[in-house]
Amino acid sequence: MRRLFVAILLLWCASLGAEQSREPILTSQTCVLAAPDRIIVRFAHPAAQKEVQRLGYRTLRQIPQLGYAVLNVPYGQVDETIALLKAKGLVREAYPDRAYRMAYIPNDPLVPNQWNLFRMNVPAAWDITQGNPDVVVAVLDTGVDYTHPELVPNIWRNLGEIPQNGIDDDHNGFVDDDLGWDFAYGDRDPMDDHGHGTACAGIIAAAGDNGYQMAGIAYRCRIMCVKIGLSNGYSYDSMFAPGVVYAADMGAKVQSISYFSDDLTPLLRAAVDYAWNKGCLVVAAAGNFDEPYPIYPAGYDKAVAVAATTSADRKASFSNYGTWVDVSAPGVGIVATTWGGGYTDRFAGTSAATPNAAGVAALLWSLQPNAPVQNIRMALEYSSLPLNDPVVGYFSNYG
Repeated sequence: MRRLFVAILLLWCASLGAEQSREPILTSQTCVLAAPDRIIVRFAHPAAQKEVQRLGYRTLRQIPQLGYAVLNVPYGQVDETIALLKAKGLVREAYPDRAYRMAYIPNDPLVPNQWNLFRMNVPAAWDITQGNPDVVVAVLDTGVDYTHPELVPNIWRNLGEIPQNGIDDDHNGFVDDDLGWDFAYGDRDPMDDHGHGTACAGIIAAAGDNGYQMAGIAYRCRIMCVKIGLSNGYSYDSMFAPGVVYAADMGAKVQSISYFSDDLTPLLRAAVDYAWNKGCLVVAAAGNFDEPYPIYPAGYDKAVAVAATTSADRKASFSNYGTWVDVSAPGVGIVATTWGGGYTDRFAGTSAATPNAAGVAALLWSLQPNAPVQNIRMALEYSSLPLNDPVVGYFSNYG
């Protein structure tokens, strides 16, 4: 998979500068796509953090639930700093702040209606439930346009927080997080500044039966806005993992994650495990390389990996596949909400398949609000129909 990054990386390396510091780099020794000025560490002992600070490395973020911290390092000195801190015995673990890409394929052939709903037999499910407002789906993405008319009725709000009073009313470590949180830029406003997250949110829970243009799969469930993606589309472990933890801590039952990387990292795996142990199901994109190799976080044991299908029930040409993929869902020509109040019928990729699966998980949880997370996963997987693609055969574990 790394070969797909090379041409892009060459362009990045030619234009890196102070104003591009949020763009990832290829680390000098480990050769992974990562933040140029941050690393993830687990300190070796209680006094190690102060010793590290005396060396000039500032702690940017603590993730106490997982035992990790994010350190600021000199630009481009990722591997060198890791080696130094390990040599001094100050860290038990240290890793680059790995970058993630959106699982989005733009400008695919459009289908002028929500064929995904009918292919997944969602209208039959609506006869039983259209979703439960108590079931919250966290969209971990580039943010959500929470002013979109289709989304306004279903935006989750943190009732323990008084908006804009400058106080952490619910003592969760985030001041004024009444609409969620922006882990990409470190502020209270999870507004989408890219568009990707808004599309995912609409597929899951655009308000239905209201005279507007579309209906989400679980159109009476709530959407929690957790911004982990920068305006350039990238996310990093230091943004991603705290977002997973936040969504689980704040009561989300499902997390829809349309991001992927071809490297596993202990921090993000710990975050996915943390969510599972809190009773929160992580549903993640299987990636768009048309390859059978696992990508992450979808490939972690406690995540549901989602491949993409076409309206003909074939594997989408771009979709990853293999026995590590759990389920597949519609991912080509999907009708979705767009940033600024609009719509598209061109949303595609395993980015589009993931919120379709997450929406179904939300309907399952609406039927059984007290079900353990493993039961919801089993129901999602075993209610799938096996699909035998003429080219690659059975391309996901369950269908």
